[in-house]
Amino acid sequence: MEALVRGHLPLVYNLVRQALGARSEVDDVVQEVLLRAVRELPKLRAPESFRAWLAAITVRQVGTYAAKADRAAERIAPLEDAAWKPGADAEEPALLRLEMAQQRRQVKHAGRWLSADERAVLSLWWLETAGELTRAELAAALRVRVGHAGVRVRRMREQLELSRSIVAALEAVPGCDRLSATIADWNGVPGPFWRKRIARHVRSCAVCGPAGERMIPAERLLAGLVAVPAAVDKAVVEAIGGAVTATASGIGLKTALAGAVTVGALTVGLAVAADEKENPDQKEQQPTVTQSQPPPLSTGKVSLESANQSGRYVAILGDAGVLTDVSNDTDRKWATFEVVPGLADRQCYSLLAADGRHLRHLNWRLRASDEQNTVLSRRDATFCARAGWSAGTVALESYNYRGWFLRHTGGEMWVDQFDGSAEFGADGSFLTRPPLD
Repeated sequence: MEALVRGHLPLVYNLVRQALGARSEVDDVVQEVLLRAVRELPKLRAPESFRAWLAAITVRQVGTYAAKADRAAERIAPLEDAAWKPGADAEEPALLRLEMAQQRRQVKHAGRWLSADERAVLSLWWLETAGELTRAELAAALRVRVGHAGVRVRRMREQLELSRSIVAALEAVPGCDRLSATIADWNGVPGPFWRKRIARHVRSCAVCGPAGERMIPAERLLAGLVAVPAAVDKAVVEAIGGAVTATASGIGLKTALAGAVTVGALTVGLAVAADEKENPDQKEQQPTVTQSQPPPLSTGKVSLESANQSGRYVAILGDAGVLTDVSNDTDRKWATFEVVPGLADRQCYSLLAADGRHLRHLNWRLRASDEQNTVLSRRDATFCARAGWSAGTVALESYNYRGWFLRHTGGEMWVDQFDGSAEFGADGSFLTRPPLD
């Protein structure tokens, strides 16, 4: 049993992670898959079909969870996007890698426009393309014939490419005024109705159409599948190893396995806040990654000093956000911001640079921008104050990417997804100081 779990945990974990994104529920679903596999293993008649059998269990469990999540999203909160921050390497040989990283992020974003069934097919095809599954195993996981599996994959890819063109149009700079008008009433939740409406505009728009051209084929963007965190791998294997003993002693398989998986997940910081964005009418849910004391931020002029690099402040250099020393009047001027009620939500905040430009994240980099007349740009320029990871500090969470925080990386300011590490907490915590100008 230990050998089976250790050998196939990456398959299960990658299938679930690709389908659900970077979410705390991934560990729960993986746990349920393994529990079902352990319980139903005696029913398996053909040992050589174990991989396809396990993949089928995984797909069913993902589908069950996704269906419940979609129903809950209609009542409570929309699904948000998991994304990868592109690298900042400016070397000529790295330009292609940078472009691929950007498009890989867009593929992940586009996946949120797919239905639950399409996302399951996407996960399987992702692994097939990476050589982890054969087409026959993919078909067996979907419980269809190989020919029908090919049709399902083709239809999924058509919807994926359509969704990629939608994502590219929404993120294009400068934006399209007609598209802004089209999505004026959109609440930011990916869904079938808005997919059809936006796609219809993109197909007929001379501005938005080219934004989706020259896309790298999705199969070429498979630069390394998600690896199973070592702590989770160890915890699950140890749990399986002790499960038989636990069951025999009356403790129960699920209790033993659940405890070990939970400990492993917390060890590597997988239990982060769900990447969900609340409806304006829904009571705000604080991310579990922050402390509970009131966040030290209010409207008015302020400077933000790094909590772990004393004397260095958030500032604007040209149009880019940086972390820098303030050694003269010019530096102090550009390290002073006016905090105003948020453009997208007045319970959150927007920050103005010395020349009146708003700070927003653009391709995950913090920038100063003049153009704030679209739904997307207003959300990009809104940050919610959270208590930082050290006493007396503040963390700034992106309004439209919950669980993503402003942090400094290599002297640059980025919006990045919280990964549970102490390093992230230190880089993402800031001390509010009186204005420097």
